[in-house]
Amino acid sequence: PHHCWTSISAAGFDRPVPGCVYTGSRLDGGVPLGGLGTGYFTLEGTGKLGWASIYNDIVPPRRSDAEWLSVRVGQVSMPLSTAAIHYWGHYPVVDLLAELPGCPLELGIRALSPLIVGDAAASNMPAVLFELALDNHGPAAVDAEITVAFPIPMAGNAQTPGQGLHTRITAALTGDGLVVNAAEDRITGKITLHLPPGSIRRARFVFAWHAPYWRDSGNEPHVHRYGQRYADAAAVAAAALASFDSITARVLAWQAVVYAADLPAWLRDALVQGLYSLAKNTIWIARTRRDEWWSDDGWFSHSESHTGCPITETMVCRMHGHFPALFFFPDLEATTLDAFRHFQIADGEIPFSYGMTTSLRDPRYHCQHPLNSGQYAQMVYRLYLRTGDLGLLQHFYPSARQAIRYLYTLDDDGDGLVNDQAHVAPGEHWPANQFYDIWPWWGTSAYVAGTWLATLACGQAMAAGVGDEAFAAECAEWLARGQSAYEEKLWTGAYYRLWNNRSAAAGELAGELALRALHGDGL
Repeated sequence: PHHCWTSISAAGFDRPVPGCVYTGSRLDGGVPLGGLGTGYFTLEGTGKLGWASIYNDIVPPRRSDAEWLSVRVGQVSMPLSTAAIHYWGHYPVVDLLAELPGCPLELGIRALSPLIVGDAAASNMPAVLFELALDNHGPAAVDAEITVAFPIPMAGNAQTPGQGLHTRITAALTGDGLVVNAAEDRITGKITLHLPPGSIRRARFVFAWHAPYWRDSGNEPHVHRYGQRYADAAAVAAAALASFDSITARVLAWQAVVYAADLPAWLRDALVQGLYSLAKNTIWIARTRRDEWWSDDGWFSHSESHTGCPITETMVCRMHGHFPALFFFPDLEATTLDAFRHFQIADGEIPFSYGMTTSLRDPRYHCQHPLNSGQYAQMVYRLYLRTGDLGLLQHFYPSARQAIRYLYTLDDDGDGLVNDQAHVAPGEHWPANQFYDIWPWWGTSAYVAGTWLATLACGQAMAAGVGDEAFAAECAEWLARGQSAYEEKLWTGAYYRLWNNRSAAAGELAGELALRALHGDGL
């Protein structure tokens, strides 16, 4: 059945897995095909290519709406968009079945990106792997020609105007039995297949890109991390084709673990699909000079959204959305937190973000600051819990301690709790100065104060971990006072007030959520 949960038997899985199959016309957005910090393009339910950022069209991504595959039988050419398409996306994989019009052929397509949890280097490959299966279910033999076509970068690329950097951008298409021709605006390849009646013929190919040099919205030049791994797109394509089976097996292996979990179907699907933002909204730059402060691991960042609200590493999105990087790529998580540590100012405040659009060195302060510094400290502790690396904790600890002490200055009444100060003009609602950013509060709120209590608990644990007994006692004293004030000011006997005398809301559980996430408790 379409557009509802069903069990799907698919190659690479040893048992049926949950998913939702769409007809092309019902799919709002296709799977983004790309890895960590490589750029991406989408394969839409229409059978066409959709959005793309592979050539540094990062904000906004380029919209192509282009045909990319057609099948010719005799004198009739059938673009993929003319077929009846059944589409199952499970990021970073698309499994697509196309019923071609007017002939007894069905075309199966699997497209996947090398997003391999636990292996950041392997996931930093700017390539998409394709496997085709053409099925002749008719009574006669068929000779078919499959043509695939991918765009090449335009001169004067949007991110490099007048810099000549587009001349360094390359794209490559390679595969077994694939005859490739590069035109001015497209890279095309042709595969010729003879299909006896009742037969299936398969073909594999790889499309790769290499656009290592780009400028962010602050006009600073950078090099993508993958630019240090591969000399050009041909090298990427060759590496991907040589490891085609290994990459495919490794991607499907982690998905199989999720799908085998004893969880509702919708949740298993969401745990797979939810990683798509790692393709759409990440940038991973290299360290190319000695005067750059970040490490040889580079600098990994995750935007709030390159299409909807482009801000680089907003603390609100990072705090609640950093778990995939933390769990699967902790080395990259460390580079992200190290940037916040680098941008910390003298009074201890941690910025809200690195900058607007794609800017990496335009940090924003005094925006939602009752939360940012404490949540940075919480994420430092989470990284320590994830890695068990005491050296890593010692690296971040002075910064986390300073961030916590900065928040002492936001306790207006000495009760041990951080207070809210809305930054709104009279009669307006934005900026509210906490993560519900159009809902201003004043005084003590369950959300901000609860998050602060969780921060103090993390500070106490970090201090104990590095042997700082004085700061551990300091956090314990603030925590005891804050807990008492929290109950006195917010508990009505039946529920916690949101703030002052307002009714309860989900924000009252924010501190509890933060603590349980740290200790692995069930919710």
